[in-house]
Amino acid sequence: MKLKSVNKVAFFTSLLLITVFSAFTPGPIFRKKALFATWNYKLITKNGKPVNVISAEDSMILQKNGTFQYAIKNLNKNESGRFEIINVPLDSSPYKKALRFTYNQKSGNYRRMFNIMHLSDSLVIREGTTTFHYKIR
Repeated sequence: MKLKSVNKVAFFTSLLLITVFSAFTPGPIFRKKALFATWNYKLITKNGKPVNVISAEDSMILQKNGTFQYAIKNLNKNESGRFEIINVPLDSSPYKKALRFTYNQKSGNYRRMFNIMHLSDSLVIREGTTTFHYKIR
């Protein structure tokens, strides 16, 4: 009988510790080096629905020197510029990070911000209701 009560105490103590520690877990770990790669587009969605067909040649390159370039053949997009990693609120990105792109344009520079939603051997970034899905090349 005493063994059952010890098991119950151990079980509830474990459950309490798991609950307490999971409440303080900071979320996924951001690995900056993982960003620096050539990324192939997998999918672009707007409001959760695919917006176009991605070709096999479509890619984005993020370099260690802070430059980027991307090409989306079906949208006739070929862009380049500089990027920086910035801090954003947790409700914007599980990593609390975003990419801010400053584009090279003849008419002047302009900026866009993409919240980093996932980063591993795949990358997911979001701008408003548009989400870009990539896989590492």
